[in-house]
Amino acid sequence: MARIPLSEEIKPNICIISCREPTHENGGYIMNMETLENEMLRLSPEERAHLARSLLVSLESLTEDEVSRSWLAEADRRARELDRGDVRPVSAETVREKARGLLR
Repeated sequence: MARIPLSEEIKPNICIISCREPTHENGGYIMNMETLENEMLRLSPEERAHLARSLLVSLESLTEDEVSRSWLAEADRRARELDRGDVRPVSAETVREKARGLLR
């Protein structure tokens, strides 16, 4: 479970989450990443843009070691998804073709 502190700016929109558990520290909520993503996608475009900016700025302050650990964790997560059959692999050539199509 990820511990998510919610800013006052978006907290009113999150209060409808039914699977939340209040923390004792900061009044935030504990939820899994899938639930978090689903709830964030329910925000308005302006709220999502604000959140995206905040998240990107937070990444700029990471050390090189923290970035490496984050990428390793992401690679591990993706490998587990493949192993469980939750996702199917896509060849590099397919990805290149799609990317080229988007750039045209």
